Parts: sequence; C-alpha cells; structure tokens
Amino acid sequence: AKPDHRRYTSADGRFVEEYATWTGGSNDPIAGLLISEAAGADPLLDAESPERTVDLWSALRDKKPGFGTLKHAPAAAGPISWIRASIGTRICAVFLQRREPANGKLSGTRAVLTGYFCSPPGASLDPDTAEAAVKAAGLRGHAPPQ
Repeated sequence: AKPDHRRYTSADGRFVEEYATWTGGSNDPIAGLLISEAAGADPLLDAESPERTVDLWSALRDKKPGFGTLKHAPAAAGPISWIRASIGTRICAVFLQRREPANGKLSGTRAVLTGYFCSPPGASLDPDTAEAAVKAAGLRGHAPPQ
C-alpha cells in the first residue's frame, strides 16, 4: 500500500515531525511511523513508552488495547523497545526508539521514532513477525534538520 506521508518543519528548522501511515483496502490501519526530531532540544512528540505509542495514532487510541510483555531488540538505528498489543480485532506491534546525537552533546539532533504494525482483522501476528517488522522500521528518504 502507498503511504500517506507528511512532514512538518518549524520556521527555524530545529523541529521536524514526519509521519507515514498505511491502510488496507477497507481503510483499516496497517502500519504507522512517526519521527520527531529536535536540534539542541527535546523532540516535541515523545510517547514515553511503547504502550503510550497507541495514544499518538487516531486509528488506535480509542480501542482499549491489551498489552503483552515488553521486549527490546537491536535494530539498524539502535536498540528499540516494542510490545505486542490486542487492539480491537487486531494484533499489533507498537514500538519506541530514541536516538541521541552521535556526538553525545545536547546541541546535536535528538529523535524519537514510534509506530505500529498490525495484522489484518481477525488474523494473528506471531512474535517473530512482529519483531522483524519492528526491527525494519524507518522512513525512506528521511533527511534530519541541519
């Protein structure tokens, strides 16, 4: 599916919010990614935990999720925390990853990547598939603020 992709940048270029969502044929949510970046500051949007990621997505937030066990995994951009959740009639993996400046200084760019990946309604999402989806998370063509 082709994503709905949006990017917002503050007037001074220090803050960037970029997201993409994918939906199925009946407009059911499949996946979503959100990256919030800030140069020399904390990112504007931070879910604080994988469970709170659900609150950032209108397609998921009113579904009263049930959460499994919190997991941690290595990913291309660093460690990522994720959890499987029963959301409505779907099984989803929701995740959170923080990226600190490469130089370790507060003046660098900090980022928070959050998102979800859901099974089709009524289908299962086994832990291995969930972890593979979470570890592959990222936004193609993403350019951090300068």
